[in-house]
Amino acid sequence: MTEGTDRRRGYNETLAYGAYTGGDVHLVGMTLQEIDTLQTKMLKHPANSFNSSALGRYQIVRTTLRTVRKSLSLPANSLFDSDMQDRCACYLLGLRGIDKYLAGRLSEDTLIDNLAREWASLPTTSGKGAYAGQNAAVTPNRLRQVLAEVKQHHYEAQPAREIVVEREIDKPVVPVTVEAEIRKRTDQWSWITTIFGSGGAGLAALAGMERNSHPVSAPLRRVPSGPVWPGRHAQSSAPEAGRRRARNRDRPAARSSAGHRHGIFGIAAGADTDHRIPKPPPP
Repeated sequence: MTEGTDRRRGYNETLAYGAYTGGDVHLVGMTLQEIDTLQTKMLKHPANSFNSSALGRYQIVRTTLRTVRKSLSLPANSLFDSDMQDRCACYLLGLRGIDKYLAGRLSEDTLIDNLAREWASLPTTSGKGAYAGQNAAVTPNRLRQVLAEVKQHHYEAQPAREIVVEREIDKPVVPVTVEAEIRKRTDQWSWITTIFGSGGAGLAALAGMERNSHPVSAPLRRVPSGPVWPGRHAQSSAPEAGRRRARNRDRPAARSSAGHRHGIFGIAAGADTDHRIPKPPPP
C-alpha cells in the first residue's frame, strides 16, 4: 500500500503511526461513531501539522468517511472492521471511475489522475502528487502495472458466454396429416403462380376460375380486354334476377364452355376474346 499502512498494523493504522491518537488503537473493534470521535480528536491535536484525520488501511479522513456513511446509509453502530474498510474503499474507487475503466469507457490516464486526487500518495500521470507538499510513493509505471493486474483479474472473473446450439426436434410439433395438407395446398398455389405469374394477370386468372365455376347471375356483354369490374347484379330486384336466370338457362351450352375456355387463359394472356363478364360500376 502506498499509504504505508501495510508496513505495520494495516487496518488498525492511524496517521503518523499513532502520534495523534495517544499510541496504537484497535480500529477494527470500534464503531463508526467511535471512529468519528477519534478523528475529531486527531484534528484537534496541537502537533497535527498535517491537519489530517486519516486512519485505517486506506487512510480515509473524517470528511470522506462521513460522506460514505451517508451515501451508503451505514448505521453508526457498525464496526469499522476489515470488511467495512474494504467496502468504503471500493465505494471510493467507484466514484473515481474504476468501473468505467474496466468497461473500457474511461482511459487509464484519466483514472490515474482521479485516483491521485483521492489518495495523496498516488501519483498523477506526470509522476507528481496531486496536492502540494505530498510526494507520490510510487511511479506512474508501477501504478499502470497494478491496474493491468486488476483488469486481468476482472476479466478472468467474468462468466463465460453461453453458446446455444440448436438441435433437431425429436417429435414434430405439427402432426403429419396437417403438414401433408399444408404441402398440398402450397403446391397448388405454387402451380398457379408459376403458370400465371403474379400481379394483375394472376388475379385475373383466379377471377376467371371463380366466375366460371358458378352459375352466371348477371347480364353479359362483349367488352374489349382490360380491367375486370364487379357487376351490379347484387342490387337488382328479385323479378329481374329471375328473368336473367331464365335467359341464361336458355342459352346454348357452347357459349358457356367458350367462356370457360377463355376465362383463365384468355384473361391471363390479355387476349381480346368474347369474355362474358359483368358490367363495370359507374365512376
